[in-house]
Amino acid sequence: PLLDRLGAWAMHPVWGLPILAGVLALMYVLVGDLAAQQGVDFFENVVFGRYLVPAFRWLVQAIVPWAGLQALFIGEYGLLTMALPYAFAIILPIVTMFFLCFGFIEDVGYLPRLAVMANRFCRLLGLNGKAVLPLVLGLGCDTMATMTARILDSKRDRIIVTLLLALGIPCSAQL
Repeated sequence: PLLDRLGAWAMHPVWGLPILAGVLALMYVLVGDLAAQQGVDFFENVVFGRYLVPAFRWLVQAIVPWAGLQALFIGEYGLLTMALPYAFAIILPIVTMFFLCFGFIEDVGYLPRLAVMANRFCRLLGLNGKAVLPLVLGLGCDTMATMTARILDSKRDRIIVTLLLALGIPCSAQL
């Protein structure tokens, strides 16, 4: 009963728009601010910057005697000082939060309602209403938003969304 009423409100011509705006704003805040800004900052500066990278430097300098081989692991572009922190500190928080949000709206059944409510706006771009999710998430992270283009029905829609994300929507890293 309550879930049915919430579902009806989510599709209502008047009440559905504030719900749509709220859901999209919440997803942007969670992915674009919490994960892409604060989560990345914590992992990059605290976990890796304060603890792991100094430990990697000490370990490699203690084990590897040759400076050329040390540079491979702990140099300016080293595997342990750049590649590993980028993979885990920058990408992992964004991907994790994004898929948690995306999975949640899929599981609660809001994704089809979101698509219906955004259909009118997306038609202006020649797209299906489902395209609103990648377009809004693109403001947080274009890579994750491009991955969500898989929910679109046609190859044409996926290509249009991917081009819009790559050329027209600045993600938080670009901003």
